[in-house]
Amino acid sequence: MTIVTVIGALAARHPVSCVPSMQVVHATYLRPSDSFADVFARLASRVDEDPAALHAIRHASLACTGPVSGDWMRRRTVSTSEKAFRRWQFAYCQGRSQQGWAKAYETGEWVDVRRRHPSWAHTTADAPGYPPDLYARMLSDAPPPDLRMVQMVLAQDRGRRAPWRFGSDVVEHATHPERFYRYQRMALRLLECDVVGGCGRNGVLTFELCREEGDCANGLSTRDIVMKRYAPDEVAIIDALHGRMVEERGYFARSHGEGRR
Repeated sequence: MTIVTVIGALAARHPVSCVPSMQVVHATYLRPSDSFADVFARLASRVDEDPAALHAIRHASLACTGPVSGDWMRRRTVSTSEKAFRRWQFAYCQGRSQQGWAKAYETGEWVDVRRRHPSWAHTTADAPGYPPDLYARMLSDAPPPDLRMVQMVLAQDRGRRAPWRFGSDVVEHATHPERFYRYQRMALRLLECDVVGGCGRNGVLTFELCREEGDCANGLSTRDIVMKRYAPDEVAIIDALHGRMVEERGYFARSHGEGRR
């Protein structure tokens, strides 16, 4: 069974629009006081028109997958990091798994990305490499799903076959220039935070990030994680890259907005 067949079957079972979507700007997608029920009530009606809303609700539902229960408290092998996440998860998800919604929204987001970028779907084991337009819209109007896709590529590729030249001047005299792809990836995560939210203390995307390296703790924000994982000079590089991204995208938005008047 091909991946296309799997996507088609899931999309039929969990209908999500397959029409290419235009990005619509809403104020805040993931808010500090949210539970999953709040996110679902606020964003479920927007997923057909707004890829940022689809992205937010997908990751909110992902936080509620797996065994959403208090059983983990009896297990001595659960790490301190995972305990922090499970406590938050049980409250955020109100004790209910959202496995079905997570799969449906994952399917919808993947279909949406493929419709926006047909060339991205043609990387296979027989044709290694990444599409040449992978980074094209990062500094203009790429929606959050595209930002996350590029973060994944940077993490997996490590700047080998698909290096991104953006900001290379910032690391010319850096202590660890070989970590450039990591700085780019974290700057993109901060940009994703700007658009979607969920990166404050005990935020959805904050817990998603800390679980990658098992350094979760109650009350952490994404900014706290950046400060904990990177040396001060590295944080300065990440901030410089992030600031430049924000500036470039702001310029694009202003210039294209003025052109439509």
